[in-house]
Amino acid sequence: ASWCSPCRALSEELAYFDSMDNIEIGKVDCDEEDYLVSSYVVSSIPAVFIYKDGVLVNKFVGYKSKEQLESILL
Repeated sequence: ASWCSPCRALSEELAYFDSMDNIEIGKVDCDEEDYLVSSYVVSSIPAVFIYKDGVLVNKFVGYKSKEQLESILL
C-alpha cells in the first residue's frame, strides 16, 4: 500500500534483487487489489510470497533487510 512505510522500505530493498535474471518481483497494492488480499488471506502487510517453479516455497510478513532477503532468496 502506498501509505505503508514498511512496504515502501521493503520495496526499496527488493529492487536490488529485481535486476537478477533468476528472480522476478511483482508488487500488489492491497488497497487496489482487495480480491487478492482475501484470496491469499493477507492480514498484515507487507506480505511476501515466494514461488519457485510455480510452487509456494516461503512466505513472510514485515520488513526484511537486504541481508535477510539474501538469505531467503539466494
